Amino acid sequence: MRVKEIEIFEVIVPVNIEAVYSEEYLTGPYSAPEEKPPFYEIPKYIFKVYTSDGLVGFGESLRGISIESVREGVRGLKGVEIDDLNLNDLPINEDLYIGLEAAIFDIVGKQHGMPVYKLLGGAYRKSVYVNFWTHRRTPEDLAKRAIIAKNKGFDGMKIKCKLEDPMVERAKAVEEAVGPDFYLILDPNERFYNPAETIKLMRKLERFNILLLESPVPQWNLDWYALLRRKLDVPIAIHVSQMSPRAKGKYQVIEAIKKEAIDYLNISGGLVEFVKLAAIAEAAGIQVWHGSGVDLGILDASYVHAAAATPNCTLPSDIVGNFIREDDLIKEPLKFEGGRVKVPDKPGLGVELDEKALEKYTVQKIDI
Repeated sequence: MRVKEIEIFEVIVPVNIEAVYSEEYLTGPYSAPEEKPPFYEIPKYIFKVYTSDGLVGFGESLRGISIESVREGVRGLKGVEIDDLNLNDLPINEDLYIGLEAAIFDIVGKQHGMPVYKLLGGAYRKSVYVNFWTHRRTPEDLAKRAIIAKNKGFDGMKIKCKLEDPMVERAKAVEEAVGPDFYLILDPNERFYNPAETIKLMRKLERFNILLLESPVPQWNLDWYALLRRKLDVPIAIHVSQMSPRAKGKYQVIEAIKKEAIDYLNISGGLVEFVKLAAIAEAAGIQVWHGSGVDLGILDASYVHAAAATPNCTLPSDIVGNFIREDDLIKEPLKFEGGRVKVPDKPGLGVELDEKALEKYTVQKIDI
């Protein structure tokens, strides 16, 4: 069985703005110039990979991939024999690896009548722990989102933030709205800038339920992370992105472990590489979660399979596109209940493209 044809659709799927920002952080004086254009205006690519045996695999790119990289990645895969592929190292360029890896695993799973998590070794759980998510908000708006999250069954929420934001006021507003058991994950994307400022702020937040602090300062300086671990009681995490077996995320994980710089680890990446990086962390006794880019249904489904197949993926994962994007482009949405998402158990990824939604959000169909 070989790859016969690949269709490529460039899509832009808006978000529900009220689920992401407060107005002040979208267009007002506090808006962040580094976030323009906003992530939801950046195109993604959807792939339909057809085989000579009549199977179809679905894939989805990360955002921000160039059309040239898309065409290069697709050309490298077209015509290959599926049974000759090494699923640990597919002939796909790095930019497109995650998107087309999902499609190949979808095909192989359908070929053998098994869900993707079995191709990764088997599931450790039938549902994956997830958190609610939002971008930068005023304290009042954040409290409203916390109420929505709790009513949906989530027991915590991850928030984007900067040092200049009213962090104490936010934490206080959330606690007053939903109680002290509801946790916050703080994700400043290195915008707490340095250890001194981070320590000063986090000591003001000590009395609140902060589950962990992710990437507070520049990640190139892991010595700063080791210092923060010595000075603070809140667990510290870094975010590692591994797009293909040829990327270097494993070296960053090993270095962070050697320097005793992290308590936890957020891993974004493809199916195989997520499991591999998580295994390195497991050997060091470190729990992980699956990161995302506020994606659509195909990638989110692949993340659920990878998280299910990983023993130490026990922290709440960022599989959040389902309640942020206007549409997920799949026929049946992933099933969220009680702060967990059910692992699809049909062959392959276990999801099917919604052709009407795909047509609605397609900007253009790409010729190879």
